[in-house]
Amino acid sequence: MDHVHLLGPSLAEIARNKAGIMREHTICVTCEQPPEAFEVLMEHSNRLSAPLDDVTENDPPSKAIAALPTVAHRTNAAIALKVVTHLLLQRYSPD
Repeated sequence: MDHVHLLGPSLAEIARNKAGIMREHTICVTCEQPPEAFEVLMEHSNRLSAPLDDVTENDPPSKAIAALPTVAHRTNAAIALKVVTHLLLQRYSPD
């Protein structure tokens, strides 16, 4: 676990600190998390009415993402694509 000295000694505490970037009524995108971390993120997103969208390295399926060398690369690319998708949907939504 990175930055334990700054964010806390447990996954739940680290998730609590990371959840501080969530904003009310704003979609938050994350990758798959251990249950204790995901529970904290979900509680925080519910409290803020901020939908939480969790993605995997294969979401959305993409040959370009699959070609990346590590799970971390694939997951980061999938998160980036999901964020861009949400931004485009928000910008060009007929609402």
